[in-house]
Amino acid sequence: MPTLIYLYYFSRNIILMCRHFKPERVEETVQRFRRVANIWLDRIKEKAPARWDTAYEAIERGLTDGLAGIDGKADLSELALRERGDIEAVAHLEPRTETVTV
Repeated sequence: MPTLIYLYYFSRNIILMCRHFKPERVEETVQRFRRVANIWLDRIKEKAPARWDTAYEAIERGLTDGLAGIDGKADLSELALRERGDIEAVAHLEPRTETVTV
């Protein structure tokens, strides 16, 4: 099963690569990628339903960051802590506020 890190970076980087090499196909790439992401999410829902919310958020955050042109290391600690159920640790983190809609 894909990890949060894999889901985020794969989602983000597929968009960053497309923006760089075929910018006219970004929307098409997002739609095609969503079909793949839905397959992953279906498998996660079947095998590890408690991970579905954070997996979905990792994918969406990756797409959002890719569309915004954000690269480099990402801080996914909030997602990782939430996935582990560490609610107390999550409460101390700054909330993420950026959003990008396709």
